[in-house]
Amino acid sequence: MYQIQEAIIAEATRSLRIFIVFFCLAVNLIPTIAWGEADGDSAQLFGAWQEKVVSTSRLPQPISRIAENVTVITSDDIVSLNARTLDEVLQTVSGIQLFQVRTPGSTSLFTVNGSLSNHVLVLIDGIPQNPLGTELNAAELGMIPVQRIERIEIVKGAASVAWGPALGGAVNIITRDSGTNKKLSGIASASYGENTTSDMRGGVNGKIDRLGYYIDGGRFHSNGLLADNQVTLDHVFGKLMYDLPSKGRLSFGADFRDGDREVGHSGFDTANTPLVSSGSRFVTGYLKLDYPLHDQLNLEILTSVGKKDIWQQWEIAQPNKFLIFDARNQTDSQQASARLIWDNRSASLVVGFEYLHDGITVKEPETQLPMVNFSRNLDRYAAFLNGSYTLGPVTLLSGIRFDHIDNNEQVASYNLGATWQLTDNTLLRVYGARGYSLPTPNFQKDTLQNIWTVQAGIESSAVPFLWLKGTLFYSDTWNIQTFVVPPDYPLSPVGTVQSEEYRQGFEVEGRSAPWHDLSLAAGFTYSDVRDKKSDSRISFVPISTTKLSLQYTNHELGLRAMLTGSHVDWPSDAGNSVHDRDMYWDLHLTQKLSTHGNVTTELFLSGRNLFNNAQYIDDFRKNAPRWFEGGMRVKF
Repeated sequence: MYQIQEAIIAEATRSLRIFIVFFCLAVNLIPTIAWGEADGDSAQLFGAWQEKVVSTSRLPQPISRIAENVTVITSDDIVSLNARTLDEVLQTVSGIQLFQVRTPGSTSLFTVNGSLSNHVLVLIDGIPQNPLGTELNAAELGMIPVQRIERIEIVKGAASVAWGPALGGAVNIITRDSGTNKKLSGIASASYGENTTSDMRGGVNGKIDRLGYYIDGGRFHSNGLLADNQVTLDHVFGKLMYDLPSKGRLSFGADFRDGDREVGHSGFDTANTPLVSSGSRFVTGYLKLDYPLHDQLNLEILTSVGKKDIWQQWEIAQPNKFLIFDARNQTDSQQASARLIWDNRSASLVVGFEYLHDGITVKEPETQLPMVNFSRNLDRYAAFLNGSYTLGPVTLLSGIRFDHIDNNEQVASYNLGATWQLTDNTLLRVYGARGYSLPTPNFQKDTLQNIWTVQAGIESSAVPFLWLKGTLFYSDTWNIQTFVVPPDYPLSPVGTVQSEEYRQGFEVEGRSAPWHDLSLAAGFTYSDVRDKKSDSRISFVPISTTKLSLQYTNHELGLRAMLTGSHVDWPSDAGNSVHDRDMYWDLHLTQKLSTHGNVTTELFLSGRNLFNNAQYIDDFRKNAPRWFEGGMRVKF
């Protein structure tokens, strides 16, 4: 036991080195900053953070009254990264690590503070995006365009009380609305990079009398930054928002995404190695009513329908092309929910009901394996209650949710948390929760996966010109579903085993106040995830991740620059060829050219993996080499 503890300490110490170097650089700049900025900058930095409003508990609250570990990404943050799809954005977030950084839009699993992506629920305007019936119930981040996004709320830790099957957290995406009262505004963007990597998109928004609208669409395509790694994504999204004559708002939204991918095995003999082609089509429509019943009481009703169509083929190229695997997953979904929200300055309460139906059909005629040939209806009913009460500097938060799943399982999720405004610029947090995630429906015998977790954290700007945040986390998980892939898959079926795990670690983040238009940010996460029976480390969870950024914004020159760095420390047995010693650096530049009336033109240029470093865990899926792209945006 002592040897294990010593090994954990040694790993954490080694992983902290890069973060400490960067942090010391920021701290050494403080004396210089202090001469060049007013004393109010630090308080302004903390105050702006406090006023951010998030809906992580299905109740809009200032982030200073949220007990969970939450990160908020805004539309301005996304523009600074010249991003196309959600995977590019999340890779820059502290505590989140993609398994592969290949051609944008490629399929990639990810982790959030030690939790795998099949335990993290992704939602767009409250509608789940995780496809059921696939081998992993993980959302396809590369198939979610970012232009439509107003903000992203990331909950790192159990979020089942609010959202149901979210054992490891939730990524809650809120889309744009009509914006200002102008009748017509919009944006058009076009970019081109290596290997015919192109992104063409545009959108319009506005408001005419009571009717507001937002519509966007586009196409992203790449011949692949690696061999046999082509990606194409076509997408259209729209919202109509009508202000009712007396009070309230009725909203209608529609979403269409159609993507195709090829996933080759770079560095291997493609004649004898299968070429994997896959694709997905998501079609969703929803209707939402927001109606104030009283000054402090609001009613929200949401109903949606959707269809997910996902396919995957394995093809041998020589001597003659033939399929060895040809699977198709079709899911028809319906959702209906209602909630009442009562809120005043010191107390708030939300009570709601939810129904979700998924009709899943999976077919694969080549192998006829049972796990990829079945039909199943999955019905879920839920009732939830969340509340908060603020007394002076202390806010208490609690919630409970009951889920009835598929007529044979019931689960109760609950949480209890508190925030304490210790001083004007220091906040303490504590949070405990029980949650769950669904198993894949391919295996009838598997049961719900469960978690019990506790977190404690502090956020402060007591150090001049710096905002700092630290979080400790510990959790017990059981019935965790792990896949066992046979050597001759897909000719032999994938199996599963269930285990108990414990997860412990910490996350620290820092951000500086702007100094001469320059700001620094850094984040470090350490996770120790082990099997409770053997006490062995789970191999496919990163030991640590480090995220760095340096941003320069000069409004007079119209220049914006963002340098981001990412480092990951994988266990030595995470894959067949672990490469994790180098930083992965990206640089994004934006230059405003001119403004004529309401029309503004910008040029942008991005260089990714600037030093052509290796950062991957197996030779089958290497990361993309250094590549560049440039483009233009026109706003009107």
